[in-house]
Parts: sequence; structure tokens; C-alpha cells
Amino acid sequence: MKLRLIIPTLAAALLVSVAADAATGYTTGRLNLRAGPGRDYPTIEVLRRDTRVTVFGCLDRFDWCDVQRGRQRGWVDGDSLVIPYQGRRVGIIEYGPRLRLPMLTFSFDNYWDTYYRRAGFYRDRDSWRERWRGWSNRVDQDHDGIPNRIDRDRDNDGVPNRRDDAPNNPRRN
Repeated sequence: MKLRLIIPTLAAALLVSVAADAATGYTTGRLNLRAGPGRDYPTIEVLRRDTRVTVFGCLDRFDWCDVQRGRQRGWVDGDSLVIPYQGRRVGIIEYGPRLRLPMLTFSFDNYWDTYYRRAGFYRDRDSWRERWRGWSNRVDQDHDGIPNRIDRDRDNDGVPNRRDDAPNNPRRN
């Protein structure tokens, strides 16, 4: 009898603790909700500017964040997310450490099996998994431990790739 009460109570407590770690965020422009932390993954949905999302955490450099909008779960570019902080919206990349967002890792099989079993691209997951392995092991030009495909600053010159005229050149002194 008591076991019937304990199990639901524990489950509820777990859900509350997971929800407490999540934060509300907003998109700063139109961006793709992706099936993994990188632009090479399938697009699940295109989010409009100022779309409210639940942020569960980010990779350790806040480049990519795991979010949910409605029933859709996926990854978005951290550069395009803001979170309310002290009465204003601040960028996750700049304020991530201060906001104490959870740091996540991406486990392809676990993530895809949990969230994409019904997605059309799931049937090709073996191919996507091989791509992920290939991407993960690809060149790390600036030797910072982050493969070029997801590195915001491939040449480690302090200028994000999108704003860098020569993002693949070795660091200039």
C-alpha cells in the first residue's frame, strides 16, 4: 500500500527537479531547431524571432543548447538565444556561466532514441550516426578539443567564424 504512494511521489519530485534546472529562453532571430548540436543535423522546425523555448542546458562552450518548444525537442545555436536575467534579456554565450545553466554532452543514440523515434529521418539513424562519428573525429584546427564543425572560432583568434574573414587560418599574432 505504501509503495503505491511512494513511487508517484518520487516520480513527481524527479520531474520538479528537472523542471527547476530548465530555464526560459527566447530566440533572437529566425533559426533552425536541429536534431543535434550542429548545422549538419536535420531541421526539426524553423523557429521565428522571439520564440519562447525551454532551455535544458548547453554544451560546455554554450555554442549549442538543448531546448524544447511545445512538443518539439532539439538543439539550437547558442548565439541566437537569450535568457531573462536581472530584468533584461542576456545572451547565453556571454552569460551562460553566470546563469548556471546545466552543462550537457550529446549522446547520439540516447537522444535520438528518446526524441525522434517517430521522425521521418529516424529510419536513417545509422547513416546519421556514422556522420556524427565522422564529424566528432574531424579536424580540430586550433587544438582546443572542439571539432571544426561545431567550433565557433576555428582559428582561435577570438573572432567567431561568422564574423571572421578567414576562419580557417592559423591564429595570427
